[in-house]
Amino acid sequence: MRYSWNTSLAAPPSMTFQYRCASRLLTWLVASGMCFAGSGLVAEGEPAESSWLYHSWQTDDGLPNNDVTAVTQAHDGAMLFATQSGLARFDGWRLLEPADLPKTWSSRGIGGVMSSRDGTLWLATSVGLVAHRVGKEPQVVAQELARDGRLNAFFEQADGTIWLSHEKAGVFRLRNGLLANVTSVSRPGNPPVRYSAQMVAQDGRGAIWAAGREILARWQGDTFEWVADLPDAVTLLCKAKEGGLWIVCGRQLLRFTEAEGLKTVATLPIGPPGTRPSAILEDEHERLWIGTFADGLYLREGSSFEKIPLSNYDVWSLCEDHESNLWAGTGGGGVCLVRPRVLETLREENAPTLQTARSLCTDARGDIWVAMQTGQLYTKRSGNWRHLRAPENWPGPLATCVTADTLGNVWIGASENRVVRWDGSKYEIAPLPPAREGQLRIRAIMVARNGEVWIAQAESVTHGEPGMWISLQLPPDAGEIHALAQDMEGRIWVGTLGSRLLLAQGDALLDRTPPGFPGDGGIRTILATDDGCLWVGTGGDGLVRVKEGRCSVLTTANGLRHNVVSQLILDHKGRLWGAGDRGIFLLSLDELNAVADGRAERFHTMAFGASEGAPSLQANSGYAPNTMLAPDNRLWFSSRSSGIVIANPELPGGNKSAPPVAIEEFVANGKTVPDGIPGPAEIGPGIISARFQLSAKSYTARENVVLQHRLSGVDAGWVASGRDRIASYASLDPGSYILRVRAMNNDGVWSKRDATLAFTVTPFFWQRTWFRVVAAIAALSLAALVANTFTSWRVHRQNVLLRQEVAVRRERARIARDVHDQIGASLTEISMLSDLAQADGAASTSYLPRLARTARKAAAEMDEIVWAINPEHDNLASLLDYIGQQAMDLTGAAGVRCRLDFPDEIPTKHLTADFRHHLLLIVREAVNNTIKHASSNEVHIEVIPGDSELRVTVTDNGQGFEPGAVTTGGDGLANMNTRATALRGTLQIRSKPSAGTSIIVRLPWPSDDSPMATTASNHP
Repeated sequence: MRYSWNTSLAAPPSMTFQYRCASRLLTWLVASGMCFAGSGLVAEGEPAESSWLYHSWQTDDGLPNNDVTAVTQAHDGAMLFATQSGLARFDGWRLLEPADLPKTWSSRGIGGVMSSRDGTLWLATSVGLVAHRVGKEPQVVAQELARDGRLNAFFEQADGTIWLSHEKAGVFRLRNGLLANVTSVSRPGNPPVRYSAQMVAQDGRGAIWAAGREILARWQGDTFEWVADLPDAVTLLCKAKEGGLWIVCGRQLLRFTEAEGLKTVATLPIGPPGTRPSAILEDEHERLWIGTFADGLYLREGSSFEKIPLSNYDVWSLCEDHESNLWAGTGGGGVCLVRPRVLETLREENAPTLQTARSLCTDARGDIWVAMQTGQLYTKRSGNWRHLRAPENWPGPLATCVTADTLGNVWIGASENRVVRWDGSKYEIAPLPPAREGQLRIRAIMVARNGEVWIAQAESVTHGEPGMWISLQLPPDAGEIHALAQDMEGRIWVGTLGSRLLLAQGDALLDRTPPGFPGDGGIRTILATDDGCLWVGTGGDGLVRVKEGRCSVLTTANGLRHNVVSQLILDHKGRLWGAGDRGIFLLSLDELNAVADGRAERFHTMAFGASEGAPSLQANSGYAPNTMLAPDNRLWFSSRSSGIVIANPELPGGNKSAPPVAIEEFVANGKTVPDGIPGPAEIGPGIISARFQLSAKSYTARENVVLQHRLSGVDAGWVASGRDRIASYASLDPGSYILRVRAMNNDGVWSKRDATLAFTVTPFFWQRTWFRVVAAIAALSLAALVANTFTSWRVHRQNVLLRQEVAVRRERARIARDVHDQIGASLTEISMLSDLAQADGAASTSYLPRLARTARKAAAEMDEIVWAINPEHDNLASLLDYIGQQAMDLTGAAGVRCRLDFPDEIPTKHLTADFRHHLLLIVREAVNNTIKHASSNEVHIEVIPGDSELRVTVTDNGQGFEPGAVTTGGDGLANMNTRATALRGTLQIRSKPSAGTSIIVRLPWPSDDSPMATTASNHP
């Protein structure tokens, strides 16, 4: 995301078409000659004679073009590759073309690239010298550069002056934005002589030097002044670490210092005519690298030259990164990373190359012994390998394992149940105690510090010396023995395929397998360390530390490369090396103990495999010893896939450069978040996915680089990034975040500063504070409203229940009153009439009609009471039917005609018992008054139901009266008015003398939730 750039040594050219064709043809011829001259087929990049290896990036890997004209390292640690089709940036994982460079410039080719201290990127392009400042559009600073030929130097001086030289246009100086051609070189004389310079360089003290045809000059003031004559035209020029300059004139390597002047150092061993030096660089270790056209790359270390393998024989540019890796830009082979091998396979003359070894050791004389999988025996003495054939060279018949003691003896485990001792001059056969058929093979052999030889066969362990052997039998179901070890206290430990750890004590093997020891993969190797620990490699359960009777299991979850550990050995620096089914690895004992003790969760594993020149390496197991520390401190491992593999322990641990770390890209919800915005970036709302592309600019062993990230507010601790170096989050809540990233290089050095990215996830409006405050207030208000409503409802409900109870009690009282007043009176009358009838004897029959009428009256009154309280009649239709029936009965008995005017369609209305009862009594009272007082012959009852009220009119055609003359003390009218008022209605009387009377009753419909309605509806 943040691109900063650093100074570079510019490199090769845009060549003419004819030269490039000739160069490619010569390259092919030279390469073909070297391949045909080889003694055997060698994989590309891994010739047997080289201790260096390379990794190349080409167009298939994302490089714009395989012609790489310049390589440099940017200020942020990224590698920049200038090609004939544009610029590429490599962050240690991704190789991309910068998107902010105009394609019209970059696609025509970039001849040089350099980054100044202020972060400006300088590009030598076909349109001229281009300055690209961060956050600004690229600008063409000068167009004076020639388009033909090549840029051979491009660097920045400490004061900010930029120097560049072109093989045809000469030397240029860029200062204060002005580009000046300073090719001219003055030489004192009479008259003064002027020369032209074609190449410029800076020495270790910052002085500027230029060289041209047969002259060397130094910048003085504002011009170049002659210093020395050169024997030939200068081809290359670079600074020397110890002071002065390295100069290549033709095929001569020269060294110039102001104290000693010019000296010839060597003649370059480059190839046939037509090849020539093209690039030169001295690295931090004072190794001199010389690239050529058509003859590849050469290394001068000490006084000898070595040819280094590359993907192409045209070397156009060289660059050293901050980890002392060498980068070579080639013409057609892309860019190559060159570094020394940590691992190499044994490919010496007459050695057992590419064969599986069972066991190996080195003796007290420094000789190396190897027992092969085939049973063959090899030894290396005085630098020469020899195949020892049985029985000509040794008794044999087949060797299974080999070890040596401190006295110079070599002990060879052989077939046929015997060991063979070599004392430096002769072989002696030492038979072993008898063993069962099928159990004769010797799996492991070891010499204890007291000189005893320990020999492990399938079911037994034999120890002692020839002729005085003691055999120890394994416990039942222990499994076959594959490992022997002696701890610091001198105790002998035995490891079996049954995952049993046995201790040799007296004449027995005691089971000392600690609780919790994994039991699936079996024990493959045991290593004892000075701190009293046993380190046990297993066949799938990881690495186990046994200390003081307790075990700690370390697996891939703790950082182990693979859970199969077949070989373990300490190097001369006390570091633990291991090998398993996925290559060789290096561990720190301090880190291992920290995890085993619970003081840490993970340890760092430095893995070596294909990137170190040993692809698909699988360690051999089943025999011991299967590793050794050679006299030159190199470690030898026996493998099944690559033969004997040799590790150089001097190389790991040398990378002390802290890896620069960065957050390259931020993608939220599938969209890239722009970089360069002042302050924290704002994204959102609604982030359902956030992806961060991370980088660590460490190139020595990229697969061993560890990247960790931590997002504030989300991650409790550091989280390991995946192999794709991506940190992903599924969803992020609104708020402010800071992502921190750190990295550790292959040798365990952490980055000096964490990369950080601050950003803010904006909320939806409903997630904002003001909304939450309003929502909280609204929620509280709603809660208060609900509480108030509920409280009011409870109070209302209680009031309703109270009113219901009052209404029920009132109704009960009314019923009791009606029963008492009406039925009670009738029953009293019946009782009196019955008494009279009994007293009068024969005259009692005169009382019977009256007695019958009274009984019928009581039955009618009872029927009325039952009707009034029956909820089935709580409707208007039933009420009108009953009123009509009552009116017809009353008027019919009095001989008065009754006319009923009821609606055809009676609305469905729910009425209460009180409503029905009071209205019935009002109408009855009105009809009775008409019959008794009006002297009428007709009564008209009209019922008009409305939306909100019921109107009932009782009209007669009687004599009428003056309403004002009516006494207010009359019970009939007063009772009617009281009943209408009880129903929240009105009663109106209209009358005139001789014009009849109308009684108008208006009653509002009873509500369903009224106490009377509820009481009536719930009345039994």
